[in-house]
Amino acid sequence: MDNNFFQCKTGMHFDSFDVDGVITREDFEQLAQRFLTGIGFTRESSQGRSILDGAGQFWDNLAQAADGDQDGRITRQEFSKAVTDGPLGSPDDFAKAVRPWAEAVVQAADVDGDGRLSTEEYRRMLGALSEGREAPREMAFTGGPVAVDVAIEAVQQFYASGDPSHPTSRFFGQV
Repeated sequence: MDNNFFQCKTGMHFDSFDVDGVITREDFEQLAQRFLTGIGFTRESSQGRSILDGAGQFWDNLAQAADGDQDGRITRQEFSKAVTDGPLGSPDDFAKAVRPWAEAVVQAADVDGDGRLSTEEYRRMLGALSEGREAPREMAFTGGPVAVDVAIEAVQQFYASGDPSHPTSRFFGQV
């Protein structure tokens, strides 16, 4: 693992969650809403409720690990400390924190409920996750169905991989 890359990447995640200098539960609700808009579900749908719940659990996991003063707000300093030498200090730990969100995202993307993401379902999920950024070509076309557990791992790695050569690490462009 490249620790500098991981720290830089998690800093970019902070920026993607943040709208006002700190991250809060509301920021994660907005993250969920952006995903729902991108994939085409409403908050009231069963998928929407699952996505909101997954984002809430992701927030709870981050807040438990990073909100040192327990004020319901995570500063950049708190976040950086948690991912540098704290409870989220490894990609595996960060992947565990993001797993409820990853599961909700993938389950919502599996529109036909067959336990696999078709190429189109996978593309829609990546497009919604990347929020308008172009997904890498090798990620956008899989050449066939992707098992849900493989897709969950891909979403976790989107957030947590410490490997600069991992395809999901390029969602943000050059880190």
